[in-house]
Amino acid sequence: MIIAAIRRAVLRLDRNWTSGVLLAAGALLSLAGFSYSKHHEAASVRTHFLAASEDRARAVYRETESSARLLEMITRLAACGRTDVIQTLLDGHRGDRPGRLAAYWISWDGTSGLPAAIRGARRFTSGPAFLGDTEPPWLADAVRRAVRAGRAVTEPASAGPGEELLVFAGPVFDAARRPRGAVLVLSPVADLVESGLRHIQPLGIDFVLEDSGLGGRRLYRHRSRSNTASLTPDGPFTAAIPIVFADRVWTLRASAASAFPTDSNATARWALLAAWLLTSLLIAAVAREVLQRAARVRALVASKGRRLSEVNRLLRLEAQVRREAEQRLNLALDAAGMGIWDWNIPAGRTTASPEIFRIFGLPPAAEFPARDEWFALIHPEDRDRMVRNLERAMESKPAYEAEYRIVRPDGATRWLLSKARLFRDDAGKPVRLLGVNIDITGMREAETALTENQERTRRMFAHATVGSVLTDREGRFAEVSDFACRVTGYTREQLLSMRIMDLLHPDDHERHAQRVAEVLGGAVGGYVAEVRLLRRDGQVVWMRVSVSPAMQDSRCVGIIALWEDVTARKQAEERLAFNSLNDQLTGLPNRTLFCDRLQQALAEAHRAGETVGVIYLDIDAFHAFNETHGQAVGDALLEAIPQHFRHCLRGSDTLARVGGDEFAVVLPHLHQAADAEQVARKLLDAIAAPCRAGSAEFPLTASAGISLFPRHAADAPTLLQHAHTAMSSARRGGRSRCRVFTPELGRALRERVQLEGELRGASERGEIVVHYQPEYDLRDGRLSGFEALARWKHPRHGMVPPDRFIPVAEENGLIVPIGMRVLEEACRHAVAWQRPGCPPLQVAVNVSSVQFFRDDFVDRVLETMERTGLAPDLLQLELTESVVLAGFDGPAAKMARLRDCGVSLVVDDFGTGYSSLSYLTRLPFQGMKIDRSFVRNLHEAAESRAMIQSLVALAHNLNLTVVVEGVERPEELAAVRTLGCDTVQGYLLGRPSADPTRHLEGERRLLLPAESLAYS
Repeated sequence: MIIAAIRRAVLRLDRNWTSGVLLAAGALLSLAGFSYSKHHEAASVRTHFLAASEDRARAVYRETESSARLLEMITRLAACGRTDVIQTLLDGHRGDRPGRLAAYWISWDGTSGLPAAIRGARRFTSGPAFLGDTEPPWLADAVRRAVRAGRAVTEPASAGPGEELLVFAGPVFDAARRPRGAVLVLSPVADLVESGLRHIQPLGIDFVLEDSGLGGRRLYRHRSRSNTASLTPDGPFTAAIPIVFADRVWTLRASAASAFPTDSNATARWALLAAWLLTSLLIAAVAREVLQRAARVRALVASKGRRLSEVNRLLRLEAQVRREAEQRLNLALDAAGMGIWDWNIPAGRTTASPEIFRIFGLPPAAEFPARDEWFALIHPEDRDRMVRNLERAMESKPAYEAEYRIVRPDGATRWLLSKARLFRDDAGKPVRLLGVNIDITGMREAETALTENQERTRRMFAHATVGSVLTDREGRFAEVSDFACRVTGYTREQLLSMRIMDLLHPDDHERHAQRVAEVLGGAVGGYVAEVRLLRRDGQVVWMRVSVSPAMQDSRCVGIIALWEDVTARKQAEERLAFNSLNDQLTGLPNRTLFCDRLQQALAEAHRAGETVGVIYLDIDAFHAFNETHGQAVGDALLEAIPQHFRHCLRGSDTLARVGGDEFAVVLPHLHQAADAEQVARKLLDAIAAPCRAGSAEFPLTASAGISLFPRHAADAPTLLQHAHTAMSSARRGGRSRCRVFTPELGRALRERVQLEGELRGASERGEIVVHYQPEYDLRDGRLSGFEALARWKHPRHGMVPPDRFIPVAEENGLIVPIGMRVLEEACRHAVAWQRPGCPPLQVAVNVSSVQFFRDDFVDRVLETMERTGLAPDLLQLELTESVVLAGFDGPAAKMARLRDCGVSLVVDDFGTGYSSLSYLTRLPFQGMKIDRSFVRNLHEAAESRAMIQSLVALAHNLNLTVVVEGVERPEELAAVRTLGCDTVQGYLLGRPSADPTRHLEGERRLLLPAESLAYS
């Protein structure tokens, strides 16, 4: 029967081998106990009872310790503000434990009362709310004790009849150890105990949980239905087991009545055997449950471990962010010259930032010098005052601010601004003084200099030529200075018999009288104005007057006025105003005044429904005229041109000079458009007559453009622009021409503007690409290098010809970024072209005059070569003749610097502009490039051959190499080689290409037999 019972018990335990072993052990113990005597039976029962009671005590202890660790973790996470992680931990806690648990976060600013803070507490979880509108006093006491102790406290409390709670209060401090809040976790004691015993049945054992620290107050009681014995300390089976939980000591008192007979008859033994069997089964069940719980605990620990790892990672990240913030703060404080110090009063220790040591001239250290040593650094004259400030702060004032001097160890005196705040503990005792020091020596020196400057100004003003007068309320002079007498021409006696209105210009009477009345009435405290005075001789002088009330016994008795003679300044302003609106050379209105008068004419024409015409004239080839005859002759002609135009214009017309050699005319009140063309033709005929400059006469021609209101535009700037567009079109058609604006001209202008807009940013978008055209040495036929050429790969229009976008880029300055991009790419490719064992290859880059004349051009070229690693002797810059037209000094200095660095300079398109042989000898060029126009039909035209032969001879005599471009036929190649040219390039030898690989492969040379020339 016993074996069958054991077998059934094993089957019910799912054949758990551990439970089976324990069950077998229990059965053996039962058989052994079956033979014990009554005395041994009773002792065994008591022993197992004590063991069962200790198991329950350990279960309660483990549960409470697990809850304590969870609560400490919640406190740390609350200090970091990680409420999301707290929520996750609490959810997991409720998932594997029955019972109730409520967690609260209480925050306060240190001034609000604790009860109000508890009522405003925020609960983390959705568990039961143990706090209502009024909080129990024990809860506030628990929070206060926790904050005062600076650590977490745990204690029981009664929330109501039969509701004993376990209160866990954990304080949360900031970095300065100031309390910023607390974490409250409330859990019924019954829940904790029953959670620990939910897998262990008391089995006839009664127990009571008491708190030893509260005089043995009962926290929980359990009565078994199978035990009816009264709980008495001297009962047959009793046990008192202490449980140390956090800072509390609990006592678990267990008792059970004797359920076994004390005699040795068979019935008692069989009952004892049955009891031992049941105990064995219970032990097996507990063991099985403990193993399962251990497995679940291990899984939970692994899960919590992963969560804690994430929490640790976040905490480390937060610490890193905090360290970086502290570093930035220190940098900001150092930059601002501010130092922070912190005096721990009880410990007598002061810590300070590095800036404090620098301010005091001390070597850096972990701690600042002691109080007496710090007082020794204060200037003797300021030491007592600072001691009193510190004493007052310690007694009553929580903060102070003072400026004082220190004497550094090196003898230097510095001014400091010190601000400090005192902190006290709960008992009102000073515990900490936190302050900041700022070096204000520079500000003090500036204030001293300002005071001295003000004193000098006062002394200068006392001797300055500024007049002062005092008048009564009726405006009669009461006092006058000598300067007032000099500036008006009246004697002192004469002025004292006059009123101030007698000196004012009639046009200023009303305005000045109103302002004076406002000062006398107290409406304003004074004013500054510029007025005109009439001297005794009738001349008008401008005065800057500063008027303020003259007070006596808090009553205004008159005015005080300071006079300053500003006549010279006003005359200068009038001249400047005239010069700002008129041309200084011709006296005609300038562009600003012209546009203003044009706008007025348009307004009148709009109201009257009339037509307004605008004529834009430009002197043909006037720039070349200046170069030929000099600037003085050109200015004399421009000054004489308005006299030629006077008889062609009406009195209502406006003639203006709007540019260097450009004039514009406003023609209001036109009856028809043909009238404007007639006036324009008269103007062109008038300027065609010889103009006299000195004793010589010079014939001139001009081009004119016309725009009309309202046909072509309705605003002044657009009309002027349309007229300029028409003039440009007329000038391209020949000299002394006139053209009226048409929409076609406007479309051409818009296309140019559109092209300019699309060209902006083309380099950054990667639309500007670089193509390379090979250059060959005619002496040995080898490849000598490449010329880098800019190409615009438009996303819609494909390749835009250079002659369309390069002039536009030069006009608006876009050629600068385009040129630098071409230079960058060319240098980078030139480095890649170099091959071991092969002659080095040069790269030639065209440079615009706009780009060359920038101040940083040479620096940017040198930086580009350094960045790309290109040797200077492999870079060749091609400059047009327009670079040297502005003069020799500026270009010569830049060219000399480039030449000294090893960069080669070549004059491009030689002979196509205003060539001057002098600059070839004065500027450091190493070569010249002959334009394609000289090569075309070279083998047929003897003049071209003679021209190139002369240029080659000139260049070689000046030690310059000759490069010929535009060679497209074999006959031209043979001719330039025969004429002694050094280098050649053209479509015959290779078109510009983005990939010059074909020319880099093979022998890199031309086959130059006497009878045939071909590329290999």
